[in-house]
Amino acid sequence: MLAAVATMLARRGFSPDMGRIPLFPTPLGKRRDRRNTSGEWQAARERLGLGDYTFHSFRKTVATALDQAGLSARDIAEYLGHANPSLTMNAYMSKTVGGRRAADALDSLMHIRSH
Repeated sequence: MLAAVATMLARRGFSPDMGRIPLFPTPLGKRRDRRNTSGEWQAARERLGLGDYTFHSFRKTVATALDQAGLSARDIAEYLGHANPSLTMNAYMSKTVGGRRAADALDSLMHIRSH
């Protein structure tokens, strides 16, 4: 995925030394900030009928999907750009995925021992 992003950036003529130029500017070529991005996102959500789906919701969905795919908390933290996996686990990963896995493992052990 990182290679695909690098390829797309190169096609756009972006290089690392251009860090002061907005990568995804506003229609007027300005830097985006929380106020103008939030307004655009709200308008897009209304057009698409997404309700109150936030950027945090996207990150949480990705973290939960990666967790369900079996990636470690460290892997998911690195993907999301977190230095501390406990932040990722507490704020982004589903609280029920691990619990279900643990319950299934215990159930499996009990089933084996009862035969």
